Amino acid sequence: MFAGYRAYGRVLLKQYIVNALKAFIGEDMLIQTNLPSQGLVTLLEQKEEQRFICHLLYANTLLRGGKFISSAGTEAGRAALEIIEELNDVGPIKVSLQLPRPIRNVRMVPDDLPLEFEVKDGRVEFFAPMFKCHR
Repeated sequence: MFAGYRAYGRVLLKQYIVNALKAFIGEDMLIQTNLPSQGLVTLLEQKEEQRFICHLLYANTLLRGGKFISSAGTEAGRAALEIIEELNDVGPIKVSLQLPRPIRNVRMVPDDLPLEFEVKDGRVEFFAPMFKCHR
């Protein structure tokens, strides 16, 4: 299924995989966001600094290049590349984290902007305001 999605981009396969993972894991996923499909989220614990870093990344990529048949009838070109031609704003993004210990504050960096958050059912929830590329 993973190979089929990668090779043919069938969204139905992706939805099937996501639903299967949700059925297996349940609602206890470590991280939940409403980032668009091209977004990435990572969570890192820095034990010495006693903090967690939740990194949100969004860049809309496009396929450029690729092999083609030239006017001479021969194959030309290289493998297609995913490139970023422009960075678009995204947000606000809802983030819900299941963390192993309580936290005191949430800040958006590098702006050092304090964000309101609440703890619901043991999960830290907040909204990251609109941003470009990553925060």
